[in-house]
Amino acid sequence: MDDFDELVARMDAEVFEVLGASVTYRYGTDPPLPTRADIRNRLEKASEFSQAVITITTIELLKSTGTYQAGGSITHKSGSYRLLRKLDEDESLITFMAEEE
Repeated sequence: MDDFDELVARMDAEVFEVLGASVTYRYGTDPPLPTRADIRNRLEKASEFSQAVITITTIELLKSTGTYQAGGSITHKSGSYRLLRKLDEDESLITFMAEEE
């Protein structure tokens, strides 16, 4: 990781500390992991050839706070979510598509 990547990772951590929601991550029999997440409902085009729009829930997590994978769950005061599949990942963040449990 170069200096710029380290700067971005520190900035992401500071943003999550202020704007992230307090959640608990669980996967299988691993102990619960308290962390912070950005939970959003986003509008996405259903397909490249369609005018239909769907709403998906995305959950973004800071990679430096733990190891996260599809199949895990996030518990938040607004409800519980199952992490379905990884949508995006960079040096500091990982984003999952999720569904409410």
